[in-house]
Amino acid sequence: MLTGWQVNHKGMVAMPHETSPGKGALVVQAGKPPWNDLVAAAVLAPLYMHDGEVRLLLIRRSDTVAHHRGQYAFPGGRWEASDGTLWQTALRECREELGWDTEELRHVATLPTQVTHVSGFRIQPYLVWAPSPLQVIPQGGEVAGVIGPPLHFFWQNHGQAAIKAEKEGGPCYNFHNRTIWGATARIIHHLMPILARSDLIHPKGR
Repeated sequence: MLTGWQVNHKGMVAMPHETSPGKGALVVQAGKPPWNDLVAAAVLAPLYMHDGEVRLLLIRRSDTVAHHRGQYAFPGGRWEASDGTLWQTALRECREELGWDTEELRHVATLPTQVTHVSGFRIQPYLVWAPSPLQVIPQGGEVAGVIGPPLHFFWQNHGQAAIKAEKEGGPCYNFHNRTIWGATARIIHHLMPILARSDLIHPKGR
């Protein structure tokens, strides 16, 4: 299983095992966004076990939020001054959106940042492991529902997503007529080759 990997656009760099990014978490100073005029944000990409398979939790954003209405996304949101670090931003947003006790989440990897060019966010994703059974209480104002595609679904469709990325400018996945695209799909697309080096993608017996 992956534990404590720091990932960047050049590949994987080993780092000491840790249950959270700790001192390595990006600190954002009030009034000083770290990426010019882009809005700092962070998300959690939660892995969890269900029916013998490792799955990736996604939320469907409600139709009343300001950005990315109705889209499938990872739980998370924009940085606030009280957060201090983007890791804390991701945890706070996860508590607010899913009602989780985030103290039970285990940090697995810090993933490459992604930019949403239209809405102007720069997103820091964190891969985490969530305990089972998963207890989710979607907050209706922001979250309209959740899905949990198994990791092997994304791996089986990784090649087709790469073709779409080359032709259309970004990967896209279709899970039971639910379209996953944009920054969320890019995060997943970068994640698959990394997880392929672990034992997480293929369920036992397959």
